[in-house]
Amino acid sequence: MRHQFSIKITILIGLVILLSGCSLRYEYTRVSATIIHKEFEDGYYETVNTTDYQGNPTTKQEYVPAEWDITVDYNGIQAEFEFTDIEYWNNHQIGQTMKVYLRSGYDKDDKLVTQSLELFKD
Repeated sequence: MRHQFSIKITILIGLVILLSGCSLRYEYTRVSATIIHKEFEDGYYETVNTTDYQGNPTTKQEYVPAEWDITVDYNGIQAEFEFTDIEYWNNHQIGQTMKVYLRSGYDKDDKLVTQSLELFKD
């Protein structure tokens, strides 16, 4: 019993050390990213295999809604955002800019280790 307890404690301590060594601090900065690509995919129905409440195999049709995607670039960092609002998509053209967040991750020594873009929501 004591042996199992000490193994659990050792594992817990190891996880704490591992996770604290990999911890990141994030900063968010509002930036203007350039729209480099737009794509529209029409909605469609797909057949999905499932089982009913008795465990019998069955199929059903599910609707996959349309997608309006915009790809942006900020200083070589690219991200694709999916929208459900066609008017928003229509009002933004390739070459224009849109507000996004630049997410910068720093390690415990304040060294920049990761950057990504996230959608700016008003």
